[in-house]
Amino acid sequence: MSELRRLNKLIDQAFRATRWHVEGLTDFEFFHEPAPPSWGVWRRENAQRTHVLGTGDYVVDDHGDDQPLVPTIGWRVLHLAVWTEIYREWTFAVRRPRAEDYDYPGNASDAVAWLERSMDSFANEVRTLDESRVTDMRPTHSGKQRSVGDVIWDIAVEHTHHGAEIGVLRDLIRGKARDDWYPGPWQ
Repeated sequence: MSELRRLNKLIDQAFRATRWHVEGLTDFEFFHEPAPPSWGVWRRENAQRTHVLGTGDYVVDDHGDDQPLVPTIGWRVLHLAVWTEIYREWTFAVRRPRAEDYDYPGNASDAVAWLERSMDSFANEVRTLDESRVTDMRPTHSGKQRSVGDVIWDIAVEHTHHGAEIGVLRDLIRGKARDDWYPGPWQ
C-alpha cells in the first residue's frame, strides 16, 4: 500500500472519529466547565483571562502566560477547527493565517459546522494530493519545515487525541457512555 493511500485512510478514520464525538453536541456541553476555571469560549466582554484569540464577539482562551487549565469541549472543538484550517492553508495553499485572525462562533452548532468544513477541506486536499508531493517540505506556523505527509499525520493525531477527549467529557456530563457503536474501520 502506498504512503499516500495510508495517509488517506488515516485522515479519513481520524475525521470519522471526530464527527462521531461531536455528533449532536449541545450548547450546554459546549460551554460546560469540567474543572472550573477552564479554558473556554467566551463573549469578548466576559473573557476570564488576559490572553484570548478571535476577531469577533466570541473569543477562545490562548495559552499565553496563564496557568494551563482543563479546556472545555467548546475550546477543543474550536481548537480542532482552527488548526485544521490553518494547517491546510499553510500546507496546501498560499495564505498564512494565525489563530488570532479568526472570528470564532459562540455556539455548538456553528462550531461543529466550522469543524466539519475544515475537515472536509483538509480531506479533499489529501484525496487530490499526488504521491510525489507527500515528501515535499512546507513551512509551518511555528517557523519550522515539515513534510506534507508529516502534517497530514499530525492533523490525524490531533483529531484522534482531542476527539477522544471530547467524547470522554461528553460521557462524564451525560453520566454514562454512549450506547451506540463507534464507527471504526471495520464497519
